[in-house]
Amino acid sequence: MLELIVANYNAGQITEDEAIARVERQGFNDVVRRFHVVNGGEIGTRFYDWTGARITHLTDDLLRLCEDAGAATPRGELQSRWDL
Repeated sequence: MLELIVANYNAGQITEDEAIARVERQGFNDVVRRFHVVNGGEIGTRFYDWTGARITHLTDDLLRLCEDAGAATPRGELQSRWDL
């Protein structure tokens, strides 16, 4: 979605204000869907489920990550996703 908004803006099809408004409304829809995708494929561990762009509930996998002293920290796990 973000790529489409930027492409439309760069092509002169929408104004900067329209681009900003679209990002505010739609920009994070892809983030929610893509969070569980690494190297083009779905990972087996899911931290939340969603409907549309809304997270419906957190999973037990997230709770286990927080409880497991040997696992990556939630902050580290989040950072690794953003670094992709």
